[in-house]
Amino acid sequence: MNIIGINNGHNASAALLSGGKLVRIAQEERFTGKKNHGGFPFRTVEWLLRETGLRAEDIDAVVLGQWFNVSGFEREEIIAAYNRAAESPGPSARDWVRRTAREALVRSGAYETLKNRFDTGRFEPAYAALPGLPQGRVSAMDHHRAHAAGAYYGAHFAGERALVLTLDGQGDGLCATVSIGGPEGLTRIASTQAGHSIGDIYARVTHLMGMVPLEHEYKLMGLAPYVEDEKAEKVSRIFEQYVEVDGLNFVRRIPEPTHYIGARLRKDLQYVRFDAVAAGLQRFTEKRMVEWAHNALRHTGLRKLALGGGTFMNVKANGLIARLDEVEDIFICPSCGDESLSLGAAYLTYAERNKGCLPEPLDMLYLGPEIDDAEAARVVAATPGVEVYAEADLPERVAELLADGEIVARCSGRTEFGARALGNRSLFADPSRPLATRTLNQAIKMRDFWMPFAPIMLADRQAKYILNPKGIRSPHMMFAYDTYPERFEDMASALQPADRTARAQLVQPGQNPEVEAMLAAFERRTGRAVVLNTSYNIHGEAMVSTAAQGLDVLRRSGLRWLWLGKQLVRKV
Repeated sequence: MNIIGINNGHNASAALLSGGKLVRIAQEERFTGKKNHGGFPFRTVEWLLRETGLRAEDIDAVVLGQWFNVSGFEREEIIAAYNRAAESPGPSARDWVRRTAREALVRSGAYETLKNRFDTGRFEPAYAALPGLPQGRVSAMDHHRAHAAGAYYGAHFAGERALVLTLDGQGDGLCATVSIGGPEGLTRIASTQAGHSIGDIYARVTHLMGMVPLEHEYKLMGLAPYVEDEKAEKVSRIFEQYVEVDGLNFVRRIPEPTHYIGARLRKDLQYVRFDAVAAGLQRFTEKRMVEWAHNALRHTGLRKLALGGGTFMNVKANGLIARLDEVEDIFICPSCGDESLSLGAAYLTYAERNKGCLPEPLDMLYLGPEIDDAEAARVVAATPGVEVYAEADLPERVAELLADGEIVARCSGRTEFGARALGNRSLFADPSRPLATRTLNQAIKMRDFWMPFAPIMLADRQAKYILNPKGIRSPHMMFAYDTYPERFEDMASALQPADRTARAQLVQPGQNPEVEAMLAAFERRTGRAVVLNTSYNIHGEAMVSTAAQGLDVLRRSGLRWLWLGKQLVRKV
């Protein structure tokens, strides 16, 4: 059975599940170069078929990971929509009636049936992208069901009883759900309507601070630790008046829905320093997320936890949830924003059509476009100002360059899925060198000075550097860990400078052999088993995917070295 899952909204993506195994997944941005490219992922679907040799008629189902028709995905359109909402006093009477009717249909269970039967116009792009696809093979599912499925069926404990939480700004009229996963599937036991959303508050504050909502929330999280606890707590109390946790649900304490809080934010945060706003917002978010997760764990008595939805991109809150005494094991859908809806839609469709059979859980996500060595050689030959070094052992040579203080980009193998670079489209540096962050931020990444980088290490070396008493797996950089003070100098440039936490990537054996070899070689040379890792892109642009894109960033930035496929390239 071949199933294509689609996210045709913000940060569009497509995934192919074949025989219950995820074989390919990518975001549309990897083909267009536009960060978080939205809409229907035409180029990604075309690539899926080309890569696998499948024809449209070989596809058994195409499933959209949301019901609601959405539009306006360009960065300027998103900002304009947030501008309008920030100036609006609240929903119109017409909006209120439509939302109330939709909520009633969702609660009754009729909404999905009605959308799939009568709103067939939204399926037309899928048939256009797959000419020859038989009619009736395209459908859609609830946004939060897709998030829950990506989290549960992607987990290494899929098939066991587990608590499944989803949390985001909003999607198909909801912003949070609580479900129980087990051999029989997913059963939702609670949900929170849109308008009571802590994720929405985070996005609205991001917009208020002059940054791009649905994109720059991580900047506020990175800024938050620089502020003293007392100041952070003072601002947190402001946000705590907006939304509280009531059992398994979030409930707003203000009259207007959270997507219409622009005027309130301007009034309540007037004269508050920008860094204190970030710190208070982060603290409030952590409090509410931890309280909600704790309530759900105690209510269900379950000890395995699967998490999905964009608010769980908050690695600091994730780390706190993982520490709860009730948590025995935890999995977070990698890059769990809306880009993961394609994965969840495919997973859930397979599980529902093959009762008793589970899809294969996720291992690693190197499932995107691959660097073709012949093409890379042609691109390098046509690029002025670079020279190629023939190296018998690239991982060893790169480790040598890193030990000598060089920064090396890697654009090799298949691109990883999601927002986090996992070694194949990465920038590497020696994290013991204080100037590494300055060089990366100013000459290469060209981004805000306060943003931290992340460490990558072999999983069997983690005990030297991070505190992870439960042995939580982190191959996808979804948790922040505390670190050992005595190891600070070994990895200073790969930590959050203010609180010294690490959003670590812990590489399991066999997940990325060349990167594993580089890390081992770096340890042999330096005695340090950790390397700085950040995404290979210029700020505001999508992560590189192709050889041409990799060389383009090399030429436009202060970078000197590029590990491109089987070649080592230096800018001269």
